[in-house]
Amino acid sequence: MAAFIVIYVLAILGMVGFFFFAGTTIVRLTLFTLDKFALFIATWYYTHTYFSMKFSSGNAVYFWDTIASLLAVGLYTLLFKLLYNRFSIIGKIINFAISFFHFQYTYYWNMNCCY
Repeated sequence: MAAFIVIYVLAILGMVGFFFFAGTTIVRLTLFTLDKFALFIATWYYTHTYFSMKFSSGNAVYFWDTIASLLAVGLYTLLFKLLYNRFSIIGKIINFAISFFHFQYTYYWNMNCCY
């Protein structure tokens, strides 16, 4: 009987730990990757609308959308890192602005999500 109680308590603690981990992971993702996600979606949309549908057909449309979106996110990340390394003051200001908007979005999402 004691073994079942121990297993039950461990299961509850495991669920609480999992939900805590999942919650903090979602907050981290929205704080650190929101700009990249927005860029990915925008590139996907414009590539799909103005390029892929005109120059390819079938599943190749989605292939070119994915390639263009990943390339845009990679270039954005590379340019942001170069800007931050070369011009640290400007990079810090841009980083502060992006972090501020990410924080505002995460706060707004959490306030409307949970109540």
